[in-house]
Amino acid sequence: MRLFSFFLIAGLLLLLASWPWLALPGQIQAEHTPVPVVWENNKIWNAGDGMSHFFHCLEDLQANRRDKVRIVHIGDSHIQADWFSGALRMSLQQEYGNAGRGLVFPFRQANTNSPQDIRSSSNVTWSARRISSNVSQVPAGISGFGLCTFSPDFRLSLAITPNPLGLDYRFDQVSFFTDQGPASFDLWVNEGQPAPVVAPTASARRHQVQGGESLTSLSLRYGCSVADLMAWNSLADTRILVGQWLLVSQPTQPSMGLSRSAEGLTVDLSTPGIRPYFSTVRLNGPVEQVSFSGLRNGVNQTQLTLYGMVLERSDARGILYHAIGANGARVEHYLTSKIFWEQLRALEPDLIIISLGTNETVPASFRAEAFAEKIQQMVDLALEASPESSVLLTTPPDALRQRSQANPAMPGASQALMELAWRQNYSAWDFLGVMGGSGSIFSWQRQGLAQPDGIHLTKPGYELQARLLHQALVEAYGRYLTHPSR
Repeated sequence: MRLFSFFLIAGLLLLLASWPWLALPGQIQAEHTPVPVVWENNKIWNAGDGMSHFFHCLEDLQANRRDKVRIVHIGDSHIQADWFSGALRMSLQQEYGNAGRGLVFPFRQANTNSPQDIRSSSNVTWSARRISSNVSQVPAGISGFGLCTFSPDFRLSLAITPNPLGLDYRFDQVSFFTDQGPASFDLWVNEGQPAPVVAPTASARRHQVQGGESLTSLSLRYGCSVADLMAWNSLADTRILVGQWLLVSQPTQPSMGLSRSAEGLTVDLSTPGIRPYFSTVRLNGPVEQVSFSGLRNGVNQTQLTLYGMVLERSDARGILYHAIGANGARVEHYLTSKIFWEQLRALEPDLIIISLGTNETVPASFRAEAFAEKIQQMVDLALEASPESSVLLTTPPDALRQRSQANPAMPGASQALMELAWRQNYSAWDFLGVMGGSGSIFSWQRQGLAQPDGIHLTKPGYELQARLLHQALVEAYGRYLTHPSR
């Protein structure tokens, strides 16, 4: 009898070990350590059509036909902490090149949790707004947040700390998203903290056209109009060619509305003709910190609202990954922010990833059809801002209600997203299916991959999620490169 029991138990253990969700490739998991993943679901659905623009941009990047590929990842608290998006950013940059840290925000001044590699400080108290909250009149913009000050002598510093993979996130170019108009303070990027700023010269600037660029995208980047570009380059229409050199500023005036002062570089955001909400300054060389302050040049200037900053290396080639997340955010919060969609245009995304749905599924009144309709509205606004972008919808992770009960809305939300992707020819990544479906959060908790609240993953859980999506993207891109009909 004891011998029979021994063989019975051994057989059951062998059977369990052979299940697909327990098998894990060596590049993701240490040997003999089970992880609850359904590997056959870890794929980008409809990647051939839905991701073609993004994959074409990656191919151009690897063939040295373009310098940067830009990704914008929009979500909620799963993104704000940057454990998921940060790990995905670093893995993609290791694969395809590092063009910079991307969009950042001084979260500390908004009294909320910050990605671990961002440090910020200020000499004044700021009024703040999160896109998912109505407790403040401050508008929220591209980062999902907004900061406002009425102190003209404000000073704000932001630094990037080293990351665990050793990627160099020092930057020599900073783009500011702020409000614009006669009531706004000017920005003063300080000399020597961390480095002197190089003012633009009076000579005309030239740009060599890269794959996927248009006169519209160049006008946004260089702070001019399409009509200006056509006039400066004697163009009869808006068609431009890859490799073509274009004048992007007039020889007789500095570009981007920047002017030199004895102490620093003044960024005049109220000058007519400057592109709304977006101005760029170039530093002398790569630094880890930027410090800027207010400059009041007129009695009408009373405040400044900051929505975020983009940090990048002007001479680097690779992925520029912008993570946008706010605790408690739902689709409707983004839909009602006009500023957000105006500013998204300036990021010129090649791929837009939308990772929402967790907060929508909390109420018992959740309706999958209404959720899908709002996602469709969000995609419409995204493609209006960036018509050529690929769109990738990700289903939310499995979650609990009241920390103990499986959330019955999760399968409906995921199915609604997947069906929407198929109908509209978007791409989709079914993370709920990869996790194991409804109730899989319990397995992830037992493995230390999900937190006790049954909603958020742990840092190792988010890092695993990032490795899974990275693997799915790389495999889909490989199929794109080898597809005979491409």
